[in-house]
Amino acid sequence: MSEFLLNTSLSSSDFIRQVRLKNNISDLKASYRLNVSLSEYIQMESAPHKLALLKLSKLLLAIECSPKELIHLQSIVIRERALQMNNISKMVIEKKKASNDDRQ
Repeated sequence: MSEFLLNTSLSSSDFIRQVRLKNNISDLKASYRLNVSLSEYIQMESAPHKLALLKLSKLLLAIECSPKELIHLQSIVIRERALQMNNISKMVIEKKKASNDDRQ
């Protein structure tokens, strides 16, 4: 899998802004060196803004990774989205219960 390092001193928005400014993928890779693969980094519990990183990684890896690696990343994206939707659903249910309790 392609290696791609993230300068962890940058905020997520600064990182994405700098990525957008880069015209050349090789320059991007040279600028952000990580000791772990993208999928390993994204799966870390402490990784902030996972979906932004996932979307960015899909774009970068689509250029030069194997179909098997893309399928693996897509499964991670689907899992993260499902978790987010589940959390949103739980919040909506809790709010409805709270408003029903307030009415009674």
